[in-house]
Amino acid sequence: MQVTFIPVPDQSSRSSTPTLQPEPVLASVAVVGSSAIDISAQCPDPSLAAHTTVPGRVSLSLGGVARNIAEACHRLTPPSTTLLIAPVGQDAFGTLMSTELKLMGMRSDGLIPEKGQSTAVCNMTMDNNGSLAFGVADMDITANVDSAKVIPFSLVLFRQLMMNE
Repeated sequence: MQVTFIPVPDQSSRSSTPTLQPEPVLASVAVVGSSAIDISAQCPDPSLAAHTTVPGRVSLSLGGVARNIAEACHRLTPPSTTLLIAPVGQDAFGTLMSTELKLMGMRSDGLIPEKGQSTAVCNMTMDNNGSLAFGVADMDITANVDSAKVIPFSLVLFRQLMMNE
């Protein structure tokens, strides 16, 4: 099931620019929070990496607490009944997130594209034993998401819940 966005006049300001509101979404599980791209690097001795590069292995995977929970729910529930609501940047990592969710059979219609923001990324470096040596997490997009973009999903899901009781 795909959610399409319909223009709705913004009643809170005098701007003639319409805001986008999601059409009703049927979901039995909704997970709101972070989706991120995890970049993991492993090198024999991270202390050797100061101010230079060293041979090692690098991998990329989907992450973010909410995305991980949504994937687990997706694997345990009927198709298209889990909705991940999370901000993504309008960048290559945001495109990757959307594409990979679709390839896994997950819904991507709850992704909230944020112009001018970077998709959340967690970059971790592990030692030769696989233990975390250090990492950098750029999760600003999740902290800065505009709640007005999340509320329409919540209202639709609440209405659905009330109608089913």
